[in-house]
Amino acid sequence: MRILAISVIGLTMGCADMPSLLVRGEAGTNSLCNMEIACPPAERCVFGKCTDVMQEFRTVSVSVRLGEMVQYIPALDLSNSTDRDLALSPEFEVAGQVRTDEDKGIESLVIAHLDGGLTGHSLRRMTHSDEQGNYRLQLTGGSAWWVDILPIDDSIPVPPSFHLRQLYEDRLRAENRFDLVVPTLPEYPVYSGILVDGAGSPLTDMNQAIEPTLPEVDSISLQVRDQNGRRLGGGATFRSDGSFTFRAHPSWRAVQLLLVGASINEPAALSPLLEIDPETTDLGAITFAIGRHRGVLNISASDGNATLAITGELRLRPVAASGLVLHRTAFSASEPTRMELPTGDYLVDLIPDPESGFAPAFSEALTIHQGATTSVQIRVSPLVPIIGQVRTPDGTVAVNARVLFHQREGLVEALTDENGNYSILVQEGEGLLVAIPSPPLPRFILHLNVAGPQNLELEMEEGILLSGQML
Repeated sequence: MRILAISVIGLTMGCADMPSLLVRGEAGTNSLCNMEIACPPAERCVFGKCTDVMQEFRTVSVSVRLGEMVQYIPALDLSNSTDRDLALSPEFEVAGQVRTDEDKGIESLVIAHLDGGLTGHSLRRMTHSDEQGNYRLQLTGGSAWWVDILPIDDSIPVPPSFHLRQLYEDRLRAENRFDLVVPTLPEYPVYSGILVDGAGSPLTDMNQAIEPTLPEVDSISLQVRDQNGRRLGGGATFRSDGSFTFRAHPSWRAVQLLLVGASINEPAALSPLLEIDPETTDLGAITFAIGRHRGVLNISASDGNATLAITGELRLRPVAASGLVLHRTAFSASEPTRMELPTGDYLVDLIPDPESGFAPAFSEALTIHQGATTSVQIRVSPLVPIIGQVRTPDGTVAVNARVLFHQREGLVEALTDENGNYSILVQEGEGLLVAIPSPPLPRFILHLNVAGPQNLELEMEEGILLSGQML
């Protein structure tokens, strides 16, 4: 039996030091949100719900880490009492084998996802089966899990998720194994068709140089993806005459095909969602919006007045690949970065090195035309300072408190000095400023829209003390 105490005032972000007891709260409109559905300006998207991080939380969920294991205790109502005993569920070892229906073991990644849990915050356990397909997983009793297998051999199609019903001790005595069985290769339907461009012409000789300035390549491949972009294996082949074949698990009814080159000089495109049926395996002609030629891109950085000699990283996303392909390349400081790219539309991010003093620029849209040179100057803005002091509720300075600022491109962190002072450089725009004092004081969270230098005094609050026994 362990006695734990924690102060609760708002949302817990990031990782906590031991003991690993994290408290997550709910407040605000609680309307649903995701990357496409934004929240009102005063709220943040937290675990799939719009949340006012400045409100005091009265209903919380607790995440408990015991070694490598994590369990959730959802929806604790602190309105009437903050003295609560927390009971953990037993952990059980589930063993089994990933195999074909002819008892041949398959080496795979085995990933278990908790069925339910906290909205927008998944819990998963993962292991690797051996060459004979044997695996072992620690799973929480009384809960149900979805289990995915990803065969190491890409020629073996990925099956749909297996459902592992609720685990209880008496059931485990009777069923001490959970074998994950897939068909043998001859039992999978083989789909075929031909890839064509927007004009209806077969995509022939795509593995040969499409411009004489580059050598021939043999690195344009075809991948099978589900509607969420997950790779499904199946040993897809793409031939020089534009024809293709792939295998898929008989249960799949819709897939996408991703044509992708191994380098930034080669094209990439995603097909529309294709309905498939094991009874009708000829998919016919599949249209790809793909560039058959190349053009030249010159990129430089500017502060709006002059060209900047900074270094960093360029990230290019071909629009035709719907976000599934990302190319990274170094950004040169001495002269414009020159690249030879397939024709088409791109979104470009420029991530300057932190010591440059400039913030990232995102999603610059550009188009590459056949045989033409496109010159783009991406404007970047200087990082802006946030300075201030962190104080405890009694007015004393908080020494060695962590101060973090969460933004789109990573995390900035600093420690307060002996006077409680901190200083960080951040991007302009929205972010969360988090101050983490010594336990048991709660974290201080402030939603900011940074438009220039800030001087922010952060005063900790006593918060709500959650106490009891961990059973």
